Amino acid sequence: MKRTLLSILNKPLYVAVASFVIAVAIGAWVLLGGSSAAQAKFATAGPGSISVTGQAVQGSGATNLTLSFQIGGQITGVAAKVGDAVKKGDVLATLDPKSTVGGLTQAQAAYATAQANYQKVVNGATGPAIDAARAAVNTATVARDQTEKQQEQLVKNAYAALLNATPQAYPKNPDNTLGQSAPTVSGSYTLGKEGDITIEVYTSGSDSGYSYRLSGLVSGTGTVSTDTPQPLGDSGLYIQFPVGYHGDLDWIVSLPNTKASDYITKYNAYQTALQTQKQANATADAAVAQAESNLNVTAATARPEDVAAAEAQVESAKGALQIAQAAYDQYRIIAPGDGTITAVHVSAGQTATANAPAIEMSGTSFAKDVAVSVPNAAIITNNGATYVRVKSGNGTVQKEVTTGIHDSRTTEIVSGLSAGDQVAVQ
Repeated sequence: MKRTLLSILNKPLYVAVASFVIAVAIGAWVLLGGSSAAQAKFATAGPGSISVTGQAVQGSGATNLTLSFQIGGQITGVAAKVGDAVKKGDVLATLDPKSTVGGLTQAQAAYATAQANYQKVVNGATGPAIDAARAAVNTATVARDQTEKQQEQLVKNAYAALLNATPQAYPKNPDNTLGQSAPTVSGSYTLGKEGDITIEVYTSGSDSGYSYRLSGLVSGTGTVSTDTPQPLGDSGLYIQFPVGYHGDLDWIVSLPNTKASDYITKYNAYQTALQTQKQANATADAAVAQAESNLNVTAATARPEDVAAAEAQVESAKGALQIAQAAYDQYRIIAPGDGTITAVHVSAGQTATANAPAIEMSGTSFAKDVAVSVPNAAIITNNGATYVRVKSGNGTVQKEVTTGIHDSRTTEIVSGLSAGDQVAVQ
């Protein structure tokens, strides 16, 4: 005879078994961190002050507190003696801190650097920094001006050399030279422009019987001489005719002389000078632009996003410092408040056992500042391990942590969790 699910569930035994299985499944799911973020309440892990409780001393209004190392190790020093009056924060005993000293030093330096950077961002550049940036602009500008002048002169020199590529006189009518040799051209051309100087020779009443008339780049007249160079106007060039010269011929001096043997060499040198000028001026302009950009950045007011980023760096460095300090403090016993040492159970050179009584003191109020703490309700223990559930996306992930001291509300997290993490509260 078949039994329906409803008939089975109507039996008390089946209902009890089914309820147990479902409860176990739900409990395992929650323990493994599978709950959704929407179903959980969260608290933010962060710095806190935890009250340290002890046993009341009858009739004195004070509390007697037993202190111990959080971890085991070699005791390197015991500063407390029975009867000593101590203040909150006094170091009473120490273990070999191992690598935690270096970690703490690095964290302190990172925190100081972040604070300095924040102040720099908020305050902006100082007067001397702006003055230095402005001086850099002036220096780059002067250098650019000097570069432009220097390159301009080098180009002028190369162009002048090109125009002076071995000047020569050529017959205006190559087919009618009357058997005459060409005049000799000497001197240095100084007008700095291209073109032709035309020399028109004509019969005159001079001693040689010939004179010349100039046109083109220069104008003027002169006497044909076979023994003394005569000026070609104000061009800086001179002309001397060969011995026995005769005939009415016209001559041309082209500047530059593209037929000269040194023309190609001087032309290439001129083109190189132009290219060098372009590159040098561009480099100098870029240096000025960079210096001006640096000045603008230096003198600019801090943007809100820059301030926010600097603040975030400070908070991150502060959290890292608190964690490093907590790790270092595990190797020390620190007075949690003002009081008097009533007993000392350890000495330097001994091997300390974690949580074993080491020093006793009496006082009226004890508290310890910790870098990371969470509500006690966030702590989960299972098989000797301690966990918390950390918010991740739309759910939570389970993380194993190491705990320190705790009071009725708060537990110190020594490792496994960072300030700012969101933890589920059971």
